[in-house]
Amino acid sequence: MMSYLPFALEMLAFVAGIYLFLISFRIYRPVFRNEPAEEKFDNFVGTFGNTAKIVSLILIANGVIEIYGLFSTK
Repeated sequence: MMSYLPFALEMLAFVAGIYLFLISFRIYRPVFRNEPAEEKFDNFVGTFGNTAKIVSLILIANGVIEIYGLFSTK
C-alpha cells in the first residue's frame, strides 16, 4: 500500500512555496484588520523579501521535482 505521508509533505512544500512566492513578490497582499498588522507585514517583506524570493523558488522547484519524481532512482 502506498504511503501518503511523503506525498503530503511534498505537496506542503509546493503550496508553501507558492504562497511565499506570492507574498514576497507582492502579487498577493493579505487583508489586514488594523494598521499595525499592515506595518508589520511591510517590515517583514522589506527585511526578508529577497531571502523569501529565493526560498520560495527553491521550495517550488523541490516540490515539483519530488512530486513528479524527476531525479528518483526507483
